[in-house]
Amino acid sequence: MSTIELEAYKLELLRDIMNNFNSESSLRKLAAACRLIHNGERELPKMPTALLCSLMENAASQDNADEYLTDEELEEEIKRW
Repeated sequence: MSTIELEAYKLELLRDIMNNFNSESSLRKLAAACRLIHNGERELPKMPTALLCSLMENAASQDNADEYLTDEELEEEIKRW
């Protein structure tokens, strides 16, 4: 969706709110829904590429050296937490 289309869609939604949401109750519900949606759009912090590559290389070398936990060992380790 282009920027112009996005802006037009937002204006259409605003018109719909202005024309059809006439009670305090419905506006409160709409505001709560908007907050939930907005919070869901927040971008999560990204891991630096160099750190990700380093961790992946470390994991690969540990795997090659048979330095890993089986599913059962990991489950037991988690239970001890």
